Amino acid sequence: MERPAILVAACGNPLAGDDAFGPMVLRHLQTLALPQVEILDLSMNPAELLDHLAERQALILVDAVFSPDHAEGELLDLDCSDVARLPLEFSAAG
Repeated sequence: MERPAILVAACGNPLAGDDAFGPMVLRHLQTLALPQVEILDLSMNPAELLDHLAERQALILVDAVFSPDHAEGELLDLDCSDVARLPLEFSAAG
């Protein structure tokens, strides 16, 4: 069976304040009809992502991060291949 082209994966703890951002986004996306999109809740186990990357055209990873140069709640679009990307601190969960 062919995997959907796009994977949307999120990390976070729904019981831990702003760390709940990823799971909240996934809960909303699950209410939408999104053909060719797989939605994956990584919870507090981001390493699980590795088992789901094969045969994808795109990955969207949703997680709470801290960046001293951005306001709380601001959405950041980061290219993982850009070595000069912003300094970020990811949550303790991953």
